[in-house]
Order: sequence, then structure tokens, then C-alpha cells
Amino acid sequence: EEDKIIEAEAQKLKEKFKEKSLTDKMKDLLIRSIYVEMLGHDGGFAHIHAINMTQKKNILSKRIGYLASTLFLDKDNELLILLVATLQRDLESESYLEVLSSLQAISRLANSQIMTATYDQVHKLLSHSSDFVRKKAVTVIHRFWQINPNGVVDIDRIMKTALCDKVPSVMAASLNYFIEVCRQKPETYKDLTSSFVVILKQIIEHKLPREYDYHRMPAPWIQMKLMEILALLGEEDEETSNQIYEVIQMTLKRAEDLAINIGHALVYQCIKTILAIYPNEALLENISKSIKAFFSSESNNLKYIGVTALNAMLKIDLKYAEDHQENVVECLECSDDTLKLKTLDLLY
Repeated sequence: EEDKIIEAEAQKLKEKFKEKSLTDKMKDLLIRSIYVEMLGHDGGFAHIHAINMTQKKNILSKRIGYLASTLFLDKDNELLILLVATLQRDLESESYLEVLSSLQAISRLANSQIMTATYDQVHKLLSHSSDFVRKKAVTVIHRFWQINPNGVVDIDRIMKTALCDKVPSVMAASLNYFIEVCRQKPETYKDLTSSFVVILKQIIEHKLPREYDYHRMPAPWIQMKLMEILALLGEEDEETSNQIYEVIQMTLKRAEDLAINIGHALVYQCIKTILAIYPNEALLENISKSIKAFFSSESNNLKYIGVTALNAMLKIDLKYAEDHQENVVECLECSDDTLKLKTLDLLY
């Protein structure tokens, strides 16, 4: 029955798009067409209208056009060629909102053709006066690098410059690149360990603007990304890990003080980082206590995290199994089947 309703709506929209003088109605029609595609039906009749909408001078109309285009099209769609000139024009706009709309679309739709056509313009935007534009330009350059690594010859310099940007959101945009390259070649970026440690320390000492706080936790998602990078850099490397121990201990303590979901998420990320880097006895003792706190929770979700963390910890040192025997037995007797299965995985 739902399919019939959507099919009828799609047919109505198809007829509406054929009408003349749709200027005032086009935004509404495109949004309704987005819902048609979201519900699994073909909205191909609206695709060209979405592209045409990106050419409007009204910023709201333009943004809806870009939104619809990024949802309707993919990087291999033949209609993308019609979007290139508009993207280039908006990248040169004096309105940072138009520039942002274009960058957002490029980050979603970029292919080798769009990269070739817009690379120089995007590169210039890395030094734009607006931090919103710089942040999005960093994201697009990263996307270009993923498409063609050889096409972005100065990628390391770009990302290191972004890492030192005075605006935290621009700095944070570079972290996705460093996570990716540290997975591939961690030895190349070990010299940046001290920089990542300093940034993480500044965050947990609340030196970022309050707008980055989430439930009184300073920039938690940036903290998680930094710890993920540090885990990659410190793996099987005692010298690098020695630079990391202190800041991870500080991060763990601050996260434990905030007993809400985001605090628990940070504690778990600390545990994963400590287990990934070169083993440190004092830190292992600390995370054993953190795992016990997860088991003591009334939430099965947190107990599940405790089981997962304990499983990883026992691969480092089996001596910690004894501390959690009672907790494991309680999980086996729990009514939550998912938690039971996870606990059985731990035992076998």
C-alpha cells in the first residue's frame, strides 16, 4: 500500500514538473522528489531540475539544488558534466555560503573529471578568510587525494598546515587524513606524535572555545580521533609510546569523571588506545578498573563494552582474567542474548 502511495506521488510530481512558471513551487517539488527516492522509488524525472536549481542566485534555492543533486546523483552519473560550470562559478563567489555549497557538493560527488576541473580553485580556498571554507576545502582536498593520490602532490604539507590552523574545526578536518595515512605508513608520521599529544592535552585542559564542548566534555570527537592516531603511531614502538602515556592517563581520568554516554565512549577509546600502544603496566591496571566499572553498570550496553574491552585486554596479558571472573559469570546469567553471546566469545 505504501508503494502505491509513493508511485502515485511520483506520477503527480512528474506531471507537475511539466508545468510552466514553477519558480515558486520548485523547491517544494524537489524536496518531495527527494522523499520519493529515499523511499526506494525512481525520481529520475527530477534530476535535471535539481541541477538547474543550483544555478539560481537565491542562496536557499541554490542550496536545495545542491542538496538534491548530491542525493540524486553519484560520482558516475553522466549528468554531472552539467554541474561542473556551476561548481566552478560558485567556488569563485564572494559569498562564502555559495562557496560552501559548492564545496559540499564536490565532497559528495567528486570524480576525476570534477577534480581536474576544480582542483586549483579548491587549493586557493585553503587560505580563505572564513574558517568554514578552509575546513571544507581541507575535506575536499582529502577526497581528491583518495580519488588520485598522485594528483595532490603537496598533500602532506597541506594537512600539516591545516593541523596548525588557529581554528580547531579546521585542525580537526585534517585528522581524518592522518588516521588514513597512519594506518598505511605509521613510521612516516611518528615525528608528529608530539604535535598530536600537545593538541590532545590542550583539549582536555579545556583550552578550546566552549562551543566545542558536548555535555561539558571538551571536543570529545576530536579527542577520539587523536587517540586513534596515537594508537596507530605507538603500536609496537616503546619510544613513541613513552610520549603518549601521560596524556592518555590524563584523558582517561577526565573521561571517567563524567559518567554519561560520551564519557563512557571516551573511556572505551582510551582503553583501545592503551591496548594498541606498547604495554605499560600502570595504564593496564587503570583500564582494568575502568572495565570493572563497565561491568558494575546496570546498563547491558556498558557491560557489553566491558566484555569487548576485557577480550582485547586478555590478548595482552591473561593475568587480568582473574579480576573479572565474577563479572563474566554474571554476564552469562544475564537475560540479554547479545551480551550472553559476546561473553561466550570471550570464553571460547
